[in-house]
Amino acid sequence: MGRTPLSHHLGPALTEGLGSGSRFMLIQTFSMSKMARYYTVRILHCLDRFAHERERVTFKVKNLLHVTKRA
Repeated sequence: MGRTPLSHHLGPALTEGLGSGSRFMLIQTFSMSKMARYYTVRILHCLDRFAHERERVTFKVKNLLHVTKRA
């Protein structure tokens, strides 16, 4: 039994947190869980610490979670 992918825990909440009005959406949609809230808070905290890299990091995180452009 493999590890659960991070995208399973995060779901669409991460995309919302990284910037509303985003042109991207996650392929997977999962309900928010305790684990999702934990990871979302951790990632947003890291992005706040490195605000000058926010765009680059946001793009990488979204790619990591298998995103697609909104139709």
